[in-house]
Amino acid sequence: MFDDSMMRLQNRSQWDGNHDAVLASRPGSDSHKDYSDEQLQGVLRVKKCTTIYQVLFMEKDSFSEVVLKKQYRKLALVLHPDKNKAPGSGEAFKIVGKAYAVLSNPQKKSDYDAGDEASADDIFNMFFGQGFNRFAEHDEDDGHRHGVHARRGDPNVARHSSGFTLFLQLSPLLLFLGLSLLSSLTYTEPVYNLQQSLKYPHQYLTRNLDVRFYLKDDIHTKLTNKEMLTIETSVEELYLNNLKESCVRERAYKENVMWRGRLYGDHKLVQKGRELETP
Repeated sequence: MFDDSMMRLQNRSQWDGNHDAVLASRPGSDSHKDYSDEQLQGVLRVKKCTTIYQVLFMEKDSFSEVVLKKQYRKLALVLHPDKNKAPGSGEAFKIVGKAYAVLSNPQKKSDYDAGDEASADDIFNMFFGQGFNRFAEHDEDDGHRHGVHARRGDPNVARHSSGFTLFLQLSPLLLFLGLSLLSSLTYTEPVYNLQQSLKYPHQYLTRNLDVRFYLKDDIHTKLTNKEMLTIETSVEELYLNNLKESCVRERAYKENVMWRGRLYGDHKLVQKGRELETP
């Protein structure tokens, strides 16, 4: 559902956060003069977040699209690598962008929120990959305290721990593959489609919204009135969902054009964004 680059980014985020702090503490580093402590803390804060709401300084119960856009623009300006030279600013900037992509999309946001019954860490990792661990600092301290014992311990114990860790990391993938296989075994081809094709040659219109749809050749004469009404309801729901997603994409594109214009001081680009028509 999300690209591989974000997965690789998040797998390195815990190490990067510690590494960034070490780099920043070196007084002889050239990059030490290129950014402020506030900029570095902003980068480290994003990398330590355990939910996408935390990334954007938001609360789930008081969610607002207006506040979401405001927070996204503010953080994007602060963390953009052209403005923020702190170590890891590029990764933090991408994390903010991915968080906004989820919360600005109703379906993705709904999927994310629906995972509240599971572990918050697990749900966050499902969307962004491994690396966002709310217990990262605690684990790191334990590692320093027990590192010597672990290196001198029983190799069989080490192998067992490594195997268990690998199993935990692969368990989401195994679950996904299992569900995919199950769905493929129970899959049945829909009786309608919004696009005409050889399989769906017979055109109909819904009674409420006049949405055009097409039925399969072997089914259109066998449907009862009740079955046809059910299909029409399903068609209109699909049509409205597609329309909503299209509106969200167009508005996000407009906001992005205007934001880039403001970031680079391009007044023509800002004006172009304002003139873009959205639903």
